[in-house]
Amino acid sequence: MTRARTILLSLLVAVLLAVVILFFSAVAITDSKPRVIQPDKVSPTALLESKQQLKKILAELSSNSSHKKLVVSHQQLAQLSTLLSQSLGPVTARYNYAGSTAIAVISIRLPVWQGVRYWNATVTFPDASSLLSGEARIGALTVSAETLWQISSGLLSILFDRDIAKVLDDIIRQAHFDRQQIVSEFDLELSSEQLKQRLYKYFKGYRSVIAEQADFSASRVYFRKLQKMSRYLPPGTTVSVAELMATLFTLAQDRSVTSDPQTENRNALFALALFIGDARLKSFLSRISGFYPDQSSVYLKTVLSARSDLSLHFIYSAMLQMLGAEGISLSVGELKEISDLDQGGSGFSFSDLAADRAGTRFARQATATAESASRLQSFMAQSKNESDFFPDITLLPDRIDLQQFKQQYQDTHSPGYRLVVREIDRRIRQLPLYKDLPLASNWSSAEAG
Repeated sequence: MTRARTILLSLLVAVLLAVVILFFSAVAITDSKPRVIQPDKVSPTALLESKQQLKKILAELSSNSSHKKLVVSHQQLAQLSTLLSQSLGPVTARYNYAGSTAIAVISIRLPVWQGVRYWNATVTFPDASSLLSGEARIGALTVSAETLWQISSGLLSILFDRDIAKVLDDIIRQAHFDRQQIVSEFDLELSSEQLKQRLYKYFKGYRSVIAEQADFSASRVYFRKLQKMSRYLPPGTTVSVAELMATLFTLAQDRSVTSDPQTENRNALFALALFIGDARLKSFLSRISGFYPDQSSVYLKTVLSARSDLSLHFIYSAMLQMLGAEGISLSVGELKEISDLDQGGSGFSFSDLAADRAGTRFARQATATAESASRLQSFMAQSKNESDFFPDITLLPDRIDLQQFKQQYQDTHSPGYRLVVREIDRRIRQLPLYKDLPLASNWSSAEAG
């Protein structure tokens, strides 16, 4: 019995020591504040250049040749890191090339039992011939870039598989840079088709994870209500989104007597997106909800300000906001407009941007608090006028091509551009829906951005 107690006591001590070591190690490699705090805005020109460069990289990876050569400029890599920071909530990153040294900084928000901490890593690359010859500072620790990459590569092989991790390892190990760009030449052991299939598998798996985290089962009730409404209208009828809103939020108000108004509004908007969204949005939302509604009886044309594209912009941004993309909706709407400057696009449209910002504001107000959700229900159930929740787009510049945009606005930092955006926000604030309602949480900071 004494020996058994000794063994149990020894095991207990070992476990306690392991916990203490793990705790102090976690403190040593994490910080209370992020090193990358506020990402810069991506200008239209920068986004287009990055978009074109990404197309070249994807074309190179998809080519039949097994020998690959990837090239990206320092400026483009800096732009991509900013874009990453605007797209992934817990991750912020920054890249900079100064003189002869490249520096990459990344911060990852970690929820822990004592609150929130950040995993910060700053990697310095002083040797242009290799990305693995520098050093990395993680919290209070300093390690070589080689050590950091070995750990990262091991994690990638777990998250993906050895073949994908090997491709990334080859890219990093064969990379070198000069004053203009980073170049990596390597031989791809996987065929281009195998690489595409592997990546598709992981993206599909990621969608499955999202689906498990969301419950939009009640959206079926709202969708069927819209479907029933559409059966009484002649095929091809043009309907304002305001009419659909009145139907949805009357139902939401009734259901909220025994339910949570925020949840009901969330499901009502989800159903609206399934009803009026384009094929891409409907497919995405169906994968999230597991609800694949019959669209055969839907023959309506939905509009805002007599334009079907504005109703799409509105509902896209509302979905981005509502699905937890905190702080992303406005930038994504802006980037969508900027991407239209590319060849074949419709050109930059401030009217579309107004619809994006209006959709974001509406979704935030509809789901921010139980009080704001209930008050919005009451208002929208009685309203059938677009002008109650959608801004006037009169005199907003539209169909601006890339050359015109550069001449008139330079980028999204310019006073001229921000002046138009402030006018859009002023028009939204003056809408009847928001005049008597308090601002939803975080709208002020988003509006400023």
